[in-house]
Formats: sequence, structure tokens, C-alpha cells
Amino acid sequence: MGSEGLRSEILHGTRIVTDPKPAAVAYPNASTTRRLALQVPLKLMLGRAGYLVHMAAALIASIELGIGWHHWRRFVWASFALSAAIVWALYTIAGHRRAQPRQVLALAVPFGIALGSLPAGLAMALHRVARFVPLLGRDVASMLVYAFAAAFLFGVFLALCALGGLEMQQVFTVLGHPGFKHFVRMRVSPDGTIDAWVVGKDDPLAPGGPWLIDRWMWGARGSVEPVPGGR
Repeated sequence: MGSEGLRSEILHGTRIVTDPKPAAVAYPNASTTRRLALQVPLKLMLGRAGYLVHMAAALIASIELGIGWHHWRRFVWASFALSAAIVWALYTIAGHRRAQPRQVLALAVPFGIALGSLPAGLAMALHRVARFVPLLGRDVASMLVYAFAAAFLFGVFLALCALGGLEMQQVFTVLGHPGFKHFVRMRVSPDGTIDAWVVGKDDPLAPGGPWLIDRWMWGARGSVEPVPGGR
């Protein structure tokens, strides 16, 4: 008689949209997964997942401002080129080789345009309201505002992809949630029967738990029999 444990290291959310063939047990469930996905934009903007997105956004803004600050026509062309590049990047992140590439592309286009044109919009707005501030100061302010705004918009894009069932991995990678750890414990009997238990804990550091999430048994002939007692 033996046993084996398989531990989950990374949180993988459950399918949020209606599944034609839903799983018997999901951990975390769809409502919890939806709540977690909706937290991504704010947490990403506040740097809870690090500041890599902010630094990339500041670089994009610096390129656009450096190309077009002295000529509005160049500003427009730079915004257009960067918007196209961002659309491609968003599509690659969430839609490349996915089951619904057209839907992801339709979502990536407006977000790419918004992210590509926002530095020019911020520069124009600051030029009107703070025209007596030195140009370098206006550019730095535009880059800072854009860095946090772009992180928020990117988080909204990932959250919408998850809510629409288009892509689930990236949004929870960004979230970096430490909870919902679980492992599978299995027991093999001499007659060939295999019993399995899934044990999970929402917050590893909080009191209470863990809980039995699911339990099942494989018969000696390979049949699977669910056993009452799952969460």
C-alpha cells in the first residue's frame, strides 16, 4: 500500500464562462475566479506584480515623446506605429495559437490604439494646462502618468480575456495570488483499487482548514467512481 502527493505551486483559475461540460468539482470555483480576475487591473497598476509593465510603458512613452514632441504630424505617425506594435503584442500574449484568435484580436485593437495614442494625448493636455512648465518636466509627468495608466489598461485587457474565456493563464500569472494551494493524495490497495483525495486551503497562512475538495476511487478494472465527501 502506497501513497503519492502532487502539490499545486501556481494558482490556475477556473473557467469563468459557462462550460458546456462543467467539471464535477472546481477549486477555486467560477465566482471566486471571477472575483480574483477583477482585482488584476488595480493590483497591476499599484505594482503588486512588480513594475516591469510600468518600465515598458515608460519606455514606449519616451520613444513617442522623443520622436514627435517638436512636430505634431510626427507625433501622430509615431502613435500610429506604436499602436500597431502594441496590438500585435497584446494579440501575441493572449491570442497567438488560441482557440478564439479573432475575438482576442477584436479586443486587442481598441486597447492597442488607446495605449499607443495615450502618450500624445497626455502631452497635448499638459501642453495646454501647464504650458509654462519646462518641456522636460511635462515629458517626465506624461511618462509617469502613462506608466500607471498603461499598467491599469493592460490589467483590464487581461481581466476581460479571462472573463470572456479567451485566455486564463496570463491574468493569474500577473495576479501572483499566494492562496488556493492544493495537493492530491493517492492510495493504491493490494487489489488494484486506487483511492484519491484532493486537499486544499484558500489561504495557507490563515487559521482553519485545510478542506477536502474532492474524493474519488478507481476500481480494479479501471472504472472511476466518485465518492461523496468533497467540498
